[in-house]
Amino acid sequence: MGTSRKKNKEILSDLRDRFVDGEKLSVDGIIKDYFSPKTAYSYLVAKAKVRGWLGLVKRQFKFNHGIWFGSLDDNGSFGIISTEEEVRYALMRAYRYVKGTVAGATLLVADADEKGLLPDGLKRERFLLTRPVEEENEA
Repeated sequence: MGTSRKKNKEILSDLRDRFVDGEKLSVDGIIKDYFSPKTAYSYLVAKAKVRGWLGLVKRQFKFNHGIWFGSLDDNGSFGIISTEEEVRYALMRAYRYVKGTVAGATLLVADADEKGLLPDGLKRERFLLTRPVEEENEA
């Protein structure tokens, strides 16, 4: 089930090329293309390997090429954004992630301030986060 370092590089190169060509691939689709798991365990190992590959591809696109790469829909497709719907989906995911992080940081600061644990030199500031505007459907 294991893949050699050379085979990994070949697969990563192939995946990058496929994504640049506009393909949208899911984890299961990649497993079907590069593995043939026969047990639940081998499937889980392959899934972990594919997730690692997707992380590497994402970092390479981001840092080497300045291209956004990631999850494009709720069906688990990964790729480079190419439609307005994919952009909207990716932005909403990013917004929800940042909103949760900001909410957690706000609670931490409020709790520390209430207990008198907020270090000197730090002041409470209100975090402002813009919200994407959803278009209303006209009936």
